[in-house]
Amino acid sequence: MQKLILVSGLLVLSAVANAQDKGAEKQNAKAEQAVVEAKAQVNAEQGLARAEEAKQAAEEKHAMMQEKAQEKSEEKAMDKMDKMKAKAAEKAQKAEEKADKKAEKAKEKYSAVLLNELDHDKDGVLTIKEAMSNPSLLSSFGKLDLNGDGQLSSAELELAGQNGAQS
Repeated sequence: MQKLILVSGLLVLSAVANAQDKGAEKQNAKAEQAVVEAKAQVNAEQGLARAEEAKQAAEEKHAMMQEKAQEKSEEKAMDKMDKMKAKAAEKAQKAEEKADKKAEKAKEKYSAVLLNELDHDKDGVLTIKEAMSNPSLLSSFGKLDLNGDGQLSSAELELAGQNGAQS
């Protein structure tokens, strides 16, 4: 089956090479799509970095408060530190969840854009033939086709985005 896929892929790639003018527009769209995906991923990573910075700042503040607690009433200071730590941890958790949601939305949008662009017969799935105009998708088609039906559904594309297989 893989040899057939490789032979089919080579034949289509040959045909694609002969139709570079048409391919140029698709490549521009793919490049724009990749930029959108990259920006979304950068935003998500920046959100995670901010969450980590907030967590680190909270830990530093916690350490400073421990020193002050020794000078003052330890019980009151510890209560305040625990509250601050919990609040900072909650804030960091919320920031991380927000970044995760942004990343998830970007992955869903990417799979929808990919389906919209490549699903020529608009049946909601990508066949190997439809995937041939996207070399990175074509090269990982077998890995992404989790149920082995020779088609990539939006669920398989989204799952691939979650697992990083599409990067």
